[in-house]
Amino acid sequence: MTSSRFIRYDYRIVLVESHGDTSARVRKLIRKNRLTQKDVAAEIGISQQLFTNKLHGRANYTLRDLSRIAEFFDVSLDYLVGRSNEQKGNKR
Repeated sequence: MTSSRFIRYDYRIVLVESHGDTSARVRKLIRKNRLTQKDVAAEIGISQQLFTNKLHGRANYTLRDLSRIAEFFDVSLDYLVGRSNEQKGNKR
C-alpha cells in the first residue's frame, strides 16, 4: 500500500523574480483605474505602508497578494508578473 502525501500550499510563497515588472504593471493598473494605493491595499487586505513597500521593492509580493490584485483588477497572474502582455479585461 502506498502512502499518500499531502502538500500544504502556503500563501506566503514569495515571488521575487520579475518584481520590477510586477510593480510597474500594478502602478499602471492603479493609474488607469484612478485609484490610490490606499484603495488597493484595503481591497487586498494589507496596510497602505506594506503595499507601498511592495511597490518600491522594499518588501516582496506573496502569492496571496498577487492573486488578490489580479482578481481585483480582473487580470491574469501571468500579466501581473510579466509573462504575458494580454490582460483578461478590466474590472473598473
